[in-house]
Amino acid sequence: MTRGPVDQYGCVRWCPVEVPFSETEESLDGIKSHLLNIYSEEGMSAIAAVKEEWPFLFSPRGICSHFTLLTDVSILVKFRGALETKFNTILKFCQEVNCHQGVKDVLACFEPEASDKATCILLLLMVYFKEPKDAIVLDVDPCATATDVEGTVMLPSTPRLIVQGDIMKPKAWMLSLEGQVVMGPHLDFTTGLVVIFPATTILI
Repeated sequence: MTRGPVDQYGCVRWCPVEVPFSETEESLDGIKSHLLNIYSEEGMSAIAAVKEEWPFLFSPRGICSHFTLLTDVSILVKFRGALETKFNTILKFCQEVNCHQGVKDVLACFEPEASDKATCILLLLMVYFKEPKDAIVLDVDPCATATDVEGTVMLPSTPRLIVQGDIMKPKAWMLSLEGQVVMGPHLDFTTGLVVIFPATTILI
């Protein structure tokens, strides 16, 4: 498949050149009008309906593959590479300018041999830029199930990464959207952190 022009969101396949088999320009215009009418009358589909129609978007591999298809960016590979090359630079910068109490607190909890690097960087950047931690991450009991989380935690409509256990040494993660857990639990926290980005652009 050839790469198309990039739109303002970085998508490279937003305007297909070829009309699908058995469709015409007129039939596609009819479908577009129908979809616009549905959206204006009913709003966006509930996440349950989206999950039923496109279940692959609710697995880490599926949503990352779809993001790659749309943007030509292999987000997981790109993020892991950036984490390897930039981690020490960000950590050193924060150690040198740790005038912010939040930065000091994160650094005090960081254990180089045991702590998760992705978590450390995320928390350092969030406190440095004065962003609330719960804007991206919610931490819950390490034994909490998806049902437990939905019943005890006020989950927002926008995506949140739910960390089971100590946030610096996460046991597992889940993803919530529209007040319900839609993915997980999964083990690799770096993958969970990556999934937040395509979930924000594709699912909402």
